[in-house]
Amino acid sequence: MVALEERELASWRAQISERRDTLRDLLVPITILQLHDVGEHLGRVGSQVQCLGSQIDNVKAHIQNEVGTLGVLIETHLSAATSSMGSEIRGVATDIQTVQQAIHKILPRNISDPFFYVRSPLGQRIPIPLSAYHIFDDLHRIPRAYCSRPDAGSRYIERGDYSIVSTDGAIIPRLMLRGELKAGIEFDMSIIQRTHSRPAAQECHHCGHTNADAIEATWINCLKCGMKYQVSKGIENIYSPQTFRPRGAEPDREEGQA
Repeated sequence: MVALEERELASWRAQISERRDTLRDLLVPITILQLHDVGEHLGRVGSQVQCLGSQIDNVKAHIQNEVGTLGVLIETHLSAATSSMGSEIRGVATDIQTVQQAIHKILPRNISDPFFYVRSPLGQRIPIPLSAYHIFDDLHRIPRAYCSRPDAGSRYIERGDYSIVSTDGAIIPRLMLRGELKAGIEFDMSIIQRTHSRPAAQECHHCGHTNADAIEATWINCLKCGMKYQVSKGIENIYSPQTFRPRGAEPDREEGQA
């Protein structure tokens, strides 16, 4: 089961990498086209400057032969035109730099799905991608893979005998968890301790509904919430460390000491 979950996580990472590569493949041709267009424009400007330089040389030669007011005026005009062309070249160079900076900003870097977190009974912070959660069973599979050791409450988590608790201590109903999710939010996982006044199999672990026809040692479908649960004749209890300790304190390993 752990290997399956690891393969799924590896698959998500591969999908993220594939999307990043696809985005880069889309941006590179656009960048090349933009730089090609700018290069062509700069080449045309360079040709114009070269042509203008040749004209200036010809005019200077003519002015040397035909000294006069008209020659001076023409030289002044051509100098102004050359100065204007130089300003245009500097403007094109600035445009190229701006395009390069814009391309650098939009190139993908650390592309990843946003996560929310569930803290296990032993204080382990479990990251879960928001995109991977659709129903509660999606969340249940990931902590079950992380908490595979007996001292991590594996048998309680395996049978779904736990609650999801907000950081202020409020138990969140499983059907309402989707509405509480957002990037970066953190929840606690609290193992449930039960004291039964009626046969253990009759009371749903998730919503407390009494299922009169329930039979121990079999999987039971709750008639109220639709969740599955199972109770064996030897009911074991464990308190959640979050119930009694502030966050940050090292939890006791009750299950290992039982």
